[in-house]
Amino acid sequence: MQTVPSEQLIKLRPDATNPNSLTLYIPRAAGRRMEFAGTLDLEERLMRLWANPETYEQACGSRLAITCSELFIHIRRIAESDELIFSSLFAFIAGNLGVYANRPIALQLEAASRQYLERSFNMLKTYMDQATQSPNGTPRPGTILPMQYACFLLACYGSSTSEPQLIEFMVKQLDLLRKYSASFPLRVGVVLHPPDGWRFSIYLAEDPTERGIEIGHDTKVFRQAMIQAKDEAFPS
Repeated sequence: MQTVPSEQLIKLRPDATNPNSLTLYIPRAAGRRMEFAGTLDLEERLMRLWANPETYEQACGSRLAITCSELFIHIRRIAESDELIFSSLFAFIAGNLGVYANRPIALQLEAASRQYLERSFNMLKTYMDQATQSPNGTPRPGTILPMQYACFLLACYGSSTSEPQLIEFMVKQLDLLRKYSASFPLRVGVVLHPPDGWRFSIYLAEDPTERGIEIGHDTKVFRQAMIQAKDEAFPS
């Protein structure tokens, strides 16, 4: 991954009433033509794409489609006050949008997503370390659901960027956390097909018989929706 100077990666926090703005400043590169430069509104992409049940309607059953869209709306609200969820959400949205973006914008989005991915990993590790050090060896109440949200977002990140080992790790964390709480409404799974193949599945936790979402290295689920979101973000 090409390194982007840290001063060019700015999470804008314009005022006290909106402390967790899902925006990214993309500067105009000197001597290089770019189709976009300025402030990119990642929140708009989130609401139009992943918080929209129409995005899922061809990929799964209707209840799962509504559940996924409502889940992203709920996650966005919680992200206002939870840094773990905010970092995981920022990493996913930036990484996902960058899949079909043109260079060098894709590099900007990738660098920003990796920055927040690292933050999320560090916070998850802290929570898990605190859990193992607790008297009963369980996560502190109030931290389990945020960790489940974060793991789900990072599994989605891995499915966007085609990183099966990341998906597998996050699925294992979700399985572990489900031993402590059944609050998270989805069940996820992953099957690896060496050397580089993978399938990531999402189902309703309460009804695994409803048609779920299957995303893999050889599928085109959400491809058209993601390309459209990219075109809307970076109009020619």
